Amino acid sequence: MSGKGNEAVKENIKEYIQEKSQKEIIPTKNREPVEEANENEIISSTSTNCAYKNCPKLRDDVINVHIICHTHLDPGWLNSVDGYFYGIHHAAQHNYNGQAYRHSMPSVLSIFNNVMSALLENSKRRFVFAEMSFIWRWWKRLDEDFKKIIRKLLNDGRLDIAGGNWVSNDEAVSHYAAMIDQCTLGFRFVKDELRICSQPAVAWQLDLFGHGREINSLFAQVGKLIH
Repeated sequence: MSGKGNEAVKENIKEYIQEKSQKEIIPTKNREPVEEANENEIISSTSTNCAYKNCPKLRDDVINVHIICHTHLDPGWLNSVDGYFYGIHHAAQHNYNGQAYRHSMPSVLSIFNNVMSALLENSKRRFVFAEMSFIWRWWKRLDEDFKKIIRKLLNDGRLDIAGGNWVSNDEAVSHYAAMIDQCTLGFRFVKDELRICSQPAVAWQLDLFGHGREINSLFAQVGKLIH
């Protein structure tokens, strides 16, 4: 593609991102009012009144099943990070099992916004976010008032964070130092921005084509209880 062609594509993508950003505003008409809470309870990084510590007790006379909706969003696969976040599709087709198809998916931005709208419309709903690299991009777009609402949802146990690492790194070829770096980046974001009630106890590595001992050792050393 010529230089002029590249510039035209970039300009089209820029306009598309601006259009998507303007349209994907969290609706407020059906939003339940968020009950007032002590400021320290919402934003303190030292709060220990986290709702997950008060989960319903298990019953021995029944089968206890927990079904929680969660995200599984690849920061990189058949599209770029921005392509997934804003919902920009590849211009070229891909081949899979001999079939040509155009990769298409909702934008990560719209998923996050719609999930938050659903949580605020119904206090019985729960959800789990997992990908800190995408959460960080979304977080930068939010104002401080809405960030407080998210921290309140985390404290109430209606929103939870699984894993906490920046990405789910490959466990076969990634160097141990790189695993530590990406986990540190994600854990630090959770600690500094989402605060103490969002500290995940569960290691979250989905769709990885096998597991390695290094990342399991790392998760055990940082206090993960379940993998």
